[in-house]
Amino acid sequence: MPKNALVLDAGCGWGRDSKILSEKFNVIGIDLSKGLLKYAKKYASKAKFLYRNILKIDFDDEVFDGIWSNVALIHLEREDIVPALKEFYRVLKKDGVSYVSFKEGEGEGYKSEDMSGGNPRFYTWFNQKEIKKYLKKAGFKLIDVYTFSEKKRLGLKRNLGVINCFFRK
Repeated sequence: MPKNALVLDAGCGWGRDSKILSEKFNVIGIDLSKGLLKYAKKYASKAKFLYRNILKIDFDDEVFDGIWSNVALIHLEREDIVPALKEFYRVLKKDGVSYVSFKEGEGEGYKSEDMSGGNPRFYTWFNQKEIKKYLKKAGFKLIDVYTFSEKKRLGLKRNLGVINCFFRK
């Protein structure tokens, strides 16, 4: 992407990735947590943050050069994954690129984790085959899909696989 590309950080949370992306690109982060957005605005001051739902992104068609969504879609129900990806497709420019990551596994439901202060949050787990199917249904062209272990790669205690997907409109 060009240096001044416009990138959507969909499900930006507290702005960690937005801050990194905003060093090279113009970034708009969206999230449904007003508390996290408030923190993100202070933490990643070069990016712009908006309260928006990734299932109905309130932007015109073909606005963004790229979309980044790091483990955000895992908090959607399985039936909402294709509609979310179709929204990404709609707001992404022709030939735009995207990155989305998912947690590897089976099922969906509420789980408590240290990173959420022990509060239960909704999760959906996936496998590469179904993710490829969802991307195709949304109209995307797959660039690459690979999985890494959080324990080996990030040094985390839990041994959970992260499915990384790069694709193009």
